[in-house]
Amino acid sequence: MADWNVIRQLAADFQRIQATSTTLKLSERNCIELVNKLIELKLIDVIYTLDGKEYITDKHLEKEILDELVVHGGRINVVDIQQILNVDLSYVEAKISELLKLDKSLLLVQGFLMNRMHLEKMCEEINDTLQEAGQLTVSDLTKEFGLPTAFLLEHIEESLGTRIIGRLDKTDSGVLYTESYVARYEARIRGQFSAITRPTALGPIISQGNYHAKLFHSVLNDLVLTGQLLGSIHGRTDKAVYIPEIHIKLQNSWVDSFLASNGYLEYDAISRLGIDSPLEYLTRRYCNQTKLLHLETCCVGQLVQTRVEAALEEVQSSNSWVDIMTILPSPCTPADGNKILLSFCKSIPELRVFGMTAVASKAFVQACFELFQPLIADKAQKTSVTNAALLTELMTSQVDGPRKDKKEERRKRGGAEKKGQRGKVADVEQEEEEEGSRRGTSRELHFMTTEEVAAFLLTKYPDCGEDFLSELAGSLYGRLQDAYLQALKALMSTSNEEPSSQNHQSKLHVHANLQESIQGLWNRARLFQKAIPFFEGDSTLQLSKYLLRTVGTDLLNMVFCYLSKDKGVQLPDDQKLTAKDRTAIISNLPENMRKSLKASNLALNGKDVEEFLRQFEALCEEEFCGVMLKKLDKKKDRQLLFSHQQSLFATLKEEKEPAMALHLVAVLLFQRYTNCIIHAPGRLVPNIISFLSNHMNDTEYAKLTDFQRLVMLHLRLTSGVKRDDPDDESQQAEVTLEQKSDLLPPPSSEVQGDPTQVMDELKGQLDSLKDLVAKPRTENK
Repeated sequence: MADWNVIRQLAADFQRIQATSTTLKLSERNCIELVNKLIELKLIDVIYTLDGKEYITDKHLEKEILDELVVHGGRINVVDIQQILNVDLSYVEAKISELLKLDKSLLLVQGFLMNRMHLEKMCEEINDTLQEAGQLTVSDLTKEFGLPTAFLLEHIEESLGTRIIGRLDKTDSGVLYTESYVARYEARIRGQFSAITRPTALGPIISQGNYHAKLFHSVLNDLVLTGQLLGSIHGRTDKAVYIPEIHIKLQNSWVDSFLASNGYLEYDAISRLGIDSPLEYLTRRYCNQTKLLHLETCCVGQLVQTRVEAALEEVQSSNSWVDIMTILPSPCTPADGNKILLSFCKSIPELRVFGMTAVASKAFVQACFELFQPLIADKAQKTSVTNAALLTELMTSQVDGPRKDKKEERRKRGGAEKKGQRGKVADVEQEEEEEGSRRGTSRELHFMTTEEVAAFLLTKYPDCGEDFLSELAGSLYGRLQDAYLQALKALMSTSNEEPSSQNHQSKLHVHANLQESIQGLWNRARLFQKAIPFFEGDSTLQLSKYLLRTVGTDLLNMVFCYLSKDKGVQLPDDQKLTAKDRTAIISNLPENMRKSLKASNLALNGKDVEEFLRQFEALCEEEFCGVMLKKLDKKKDRQLLFSHQQSLFATLKEEKEPAMALHLVAVLLFQRYTNCIIHAPGRLVPNIISFLSNHMNDTEYAKLTDFQRLVMLHLRLTSGVKRDDPDDESQQAEVTLEQKSDLLPPPSSEVQGDPTQVMDELKGQLDSLKDLVAKPRTENK
């Protein structure tokens, strides 16, 4: 009871105090001064409002910011907070920064302060809209919520499967779909494409069906990959074509049936089926069938090849001939027939190919040659009786001894004919050159013209075609002419056996060798000279000096050796004359020869090719060598160009050294695009490649320069390796290319490393490099 009385007493005292008026009051000015004093003494920390009439503490500012965030639904602009609280923006931003560090549920995005509650509510709104529309784009959500695309995508991906029931497009992450929406897409696409039976472009289907392009391609690819649609998609997205499997099966069935029944497939016929690349299709379709031979217009199977093989065996066994075009399918061209013949004749050495498509056995050719023996003997006898002077002309225009000596001499000549290798085609061209020199003799020394030989053969074999007989006559012409001249020589040797005649014959033999050697080098020098004007500046000077130092030196040394032997002047043992040797020889020769010889020797050490050739012509006059330099006609020009090209082809085919192969390819490409042969040292290979940039297409030129960069890289990595053979042309090519290595940009980092790896890469690309000269000519567009 006493406790309750105490409480009642305290309540009465409190009421009395409340009713009592204040006896002491502080004015507003005193309060301001008091607060300022407390602030000055750092006893309190407050923040002024912008109007300066109110104070606010740091804790209260934090509370006000959080309260305003809640009031505005979990998202408010920082500027709006400043305006509402009437506090300087710097204090608001500083306090928000502290809150972001302490409370991980708060976020500041593009000036907006928001909490997790707002983000969860936003995801729920997105889900509601998505379920209604079936499809939403993040760009639309960005406009609606005023938030960055990346921020929205991040929180949408976090909420997928929880607050947002849907999925993002795999190919376009800016689009949201519901599963039901995608299922409807799949059902529509599956239905449409299940009814397609022929190749159909996807573009019209997308536009007519109002499909979303990226989702359409994504769904279609999934249906094809999972096997729900039997077909395939070809081409890029904007020009893609759907090819149903039933169409492919019909194509394959037709191709297999036609090949089985006819033994060949025409590329045009396959193209008409809708197949864009017939050759690639056939290669892929019959990759396991090694008996399928691909030609230019068609490919032939085992059936046609068996017929061809049987025909060739019949030719071999019966010693006859056949034109292969009579047993090949109608789409085949002569070039196709020639390719088939070459593939089979490699295994049958007893056969010879004439022209493009005719083939005959060597026994048949020999039988045709034997038919002319009586005519040769008869005409030789008549010539020796009626005109003995022709026998003397024979000795001055023909050369005894085997042709092998001439071929060996040609192999030693300079130029781009590397290492003296010669192909079979080059030998044929040499025989044609020899035949041309024989035609330069008197008309009566000719046995028969090719037309007369063909006409005689036609009387013996009336069933043979005229084209085949013309080719056969051209092949027999050289042998018949040689046999005729040998018959004349035999008659001459029996009628004149004096020793003086033999000495004279030996001199004629030496002079004829000189005539042939000089004429051959002279022709090549003239052709090499035509390539020099294609270059400018220092390249022109280097080409001229190199031509003079190689071919020009060989020409002048031949003349000096001939004159020295003729005048009894002693030569050095190796007969590789230097400028000093030639000067010594000039001093021992007759006075009337010295002026022209000095002028030629001086021109050889100069820079003007035309000046040297003019001085050399003077040395070929009768008072010096008596060599008649024949001018090249267009036919001889083409023959030499072809012979030179085939020789380079044969060398390139066997070449394994990358730097040397690059040199050969550059020279061959130059001849292809200019129709001129070039005689260049290895140091000018980069100049030739630079010249080719204006003639080759971008793809092939990039392949050439990429190989060149690899060669440069290998040279840099192996620059310290000692080269033991200074005369090796492949090593010279490497050294000269290395000197030019700073002309190209450095290779990419992925190819830098071990020299062995770079060499392996070069060897791997070697066949691709050689293909540049094997492919048809393609101009740079």
